[in-house]
Amino acid sequence: MAVFTISCSNNDSDSETPHEMKANRIVKEISENTTKTFAYNDQNQLVKIIEIGKIDAFGVTQSVKNYTYENGKVVQSQEDYTGSTSFTFRYMYGYDSEGRVYSMYVQKRVGSENYNDFTDIVFDYTTPNVIKLKDWRMDGNTSISVLDVVNGNITTNSVYTNITNNNPNGVLNYTSLYSNYDTKKSPYESLPLIYNYPYSSANNSGKYESSGTTITYTYEYNADGYPVKKTSSFDNKSIIYEYERI
Repeated sequence: MAVFTISCSNNDSDSETPHEMKANRIVKEISENTTKTFAYNDQNQLVKIIEIGKIDAFGVTQSVKNYTYENGKVVQSQEDYTGSTSFTFRYMYGYDSEGRVYSMYVQKRVGSENYNDFTDIVFDYTTPNVIKLKDWRMDGNTSISVLDVVNGNITTNSVYTNITNNNPNGVLNYTSLYSNYDTKKSPYESLPLIYNYPYSSANNSGKYESSGTTITYTYEYNADGYPVKKTSSFDNKSIIYEYERI
């Protein structure tokens, strides 16, 4: 016969209920000069981002970006920007059979109704764990970006410019390195694939290196494993993230 003994303790931690981890969606992002507010529909889809930025002590900028969905994916977004100058960009997205972003076509509004072609970007996933983007700008400045992805996180981003018919691969302009990822969730986990163009990493990078500059990042997290504060070693400034549980 087995005998089970139940002991009692005055230590409150012994009786605490384990925290139930839940998904979060970001609702606000605050930095020194900008505040972004994220709005969602009843299907938990991002439908609008309002970004208020500070130009100087006397002026602000505002960017409003609206998202349109078909079959659960963003097919179009429009950004209206007002500040010292004002403009509107319209973005159209295509997807491949695996649901990955395949193309992004950008137009800039001229006048009250007319849109001019601005850039055409194609995503290439032929090489495993590599995303290659070719950006055809209508002003003739074409570039290629090559992203190496490991465990869902970008590790390098190499950008090539001076693309010509005689030199279709271009010349390496710069390479950015991302490392020291944590195992926590990205603040943008709930957002569409195209939000953090060209790619949203699954976790949070602790180190960035490019062109002789090295920046480290430290994080504070909430009980669900999402960063609530990101601080840069470059200027000791922080970004604050606010969420709601879903």
